[in-house]
Amino acid sequence: GAQVTRTVVWHDPKEPAITSVAKFSPENFRPVGWAENAPQPISTVPEGTLDFRTNRLPIGHADRRPWIYFLAASTGFIMTSIVRVVACKLVHTMWPAKDVWAAGVVEVDLRPVKEGQNFVVKWR
Repeated sequence: GAQVTRTVVWHDPKEPAITSVAKFSPENFRPVGWAENAPQPISTVPEGTLDFRTNRLPIGHADRRPWIYFLAASTGFIMTSIVRVVACKLVHTMWPAKDVWAAGVVEVDLRPVKEGQNFVVKWR
């Protein structure tokens, strides 16, 4: 068994030092070779295999339609959400970065240019 030395930590001297000694009891351990010799039934159902096909509704039954409608609507919603996310990611990956926007902005005063006149702007 477990040897316990009581210290001054416990306030109540009647309180047990170890409360779960029972799990170390020999009857809680399986003998050597238990797994190799355990019974392995082929099925837990004495009649054979469980068959739930009789519980299902026929393909065209009216009670089956709401489930199919719900399944179709939820699949459509999920697919639309996925397409939206992919499209947004694609657009945002092709979107120029802020430094590109900042480098690409050139302000030119067009007031002195007359109609039909050629105008050349040079910048770095």
